[in-house]
Amino acid sequence: MYVGTFSRVLCPSIRLSYLVLPPALLDRFLTKSNSYDQYASPIFQKTLYLFMESGDFHRHVRKMRARYKHKHDVLLQALRERFAQAVYN
Repeated sequence: MYVGTFSRVLCPSIRLSYLVLPPALLDRFLTKSNSYDQYASPIFQKTLYLFMESGDFHRHVRKMRARYKHKHDVLLQALRERFAQAVYN
């Protein structure tokens, strides 16, 4: 079973999430799904579908991973330099 959200990858205000279930749990979920309905915006759902279908979502995720990796590396280097100076002073 996988539960996730697109809020972190796209935008927190979109509030779209997903649930991946094995067939045995899917049947149980579908019989009780009316109690789980969150009523996500159909416009956001369709937009995300088109974004994924075009391949742009995958490119976006790759680009953001690279950007955040770079930021992470810059931060670590700055911390190493700063704390290395503090140790020797």
